[in-house]
Amino acid sequence: MAAARGILQWFTDHVDDRGTLCDIPEWNLVDWSSVVTSGRSAALTALWFRGLREYGEICEFVGDRASGRWARVHHAAAAAGFEDFWDAGRNLYVDSIVDGAQLAPCSQATNAIAIASHLAPTSRWQTIVDRISDETRLVVRSWLGAPGGGLDLDKWARVSAGEWVLDWDTARQIVRAQPFFSYVVHDAYALAGRVDALLGSGRRWMVFLSDGFDTFGEAWEWGSPCHGWSAAPAKDLTRYVLGVTPAEPGFGAARVAPRPGALESVHGAAPTPHGLVHVQASGGVVEIRSPVPVVFVAVDGSTTRLPAGVHLRDLVTGEHPRE
Repeated sequence: MAAARGILQWFTDHVDDRGTLCDIPEWNLVDWSSVVTSGRSAALTALWFRGLREYGEICEFVGDRASGRWARVHHAAAAAGFEDFWDAGRNLYVDSIVDGAQLAPCSQATNAIAIASHLAPTSRWQTIVDRISDETRLVVRSWLGAPGGGLDLDKWARVSAGEWVLDWDTARQIVRAQPFFSYVVHDAYALAGRVDALLGSGRRWMVFLSDGFDTFGEAWEWGSPCHGWSAAPAKDLTRYVLGVTPAEPGFGAARVAPRPGALESVHGAAPTPHGLVHVQASGGVVEIRSPVPVVFVAVDGSTTRLPAGVHLRDLVTGEHPRE
């Protein structure tokens, strides 16, 4: 917790009068995709905001109220200033503001973290997801990658010197997140209840099944063929489609909320300190085998608490299925 506080506090020297992060020095990696972070940065502000939010929640849980209050003060200020990034004409958040003016570039990364951090009002979530999951709007660009694939070290040198290479239609196109930051994109889709968008995005990892590889590649068009940072589907299929997450710290109980969407069936297991939680959803019926108590959340939102053991539940209503 002390290390987390130190990291979060480092950024307070770069908070502007609107509560957002501005002119951040050093190398603050958002993603390998071309996310503009100069001037006032929406992506860095939202990532910091999410960190403050989660840090504050943990502080409250362990009884450190003073640290929780510190996080809330900065949290509230950032929430007010973040609205400056909203482009009402495009229904998207722009990546940055320089000299008081919005720059044109928009990215999946910035708009996904706006949702995942809860900075974007919930009334905007569906519209944002519609736009950042629209394949006709998305373009692959990277500060390291050349259009069409491969590395462009000359481009990287120019970016390192402060020259952004904006080689796409910034007024119409949205920069797609690379495999690393796609975990935040999937977090946003899950929060918005958009399993359709999450599954559609997850299928993109099929591009790595080529040349004999069966591993996650580093980036869409360049990089190593085996990269742990790109393993978003391994987490997201388990958490958001199979639907297994902790209901209590340490997995004292498991939350099971399968959301298979258009998939006919899903099955798998999630590890806990107490053993595997097995879930299978098929034909509208969910089978759960768990070594710990289960909080089952049906598609209609109803919640049922179940003891450890084997259970059958209706996917939509949470009731015991009829014979």
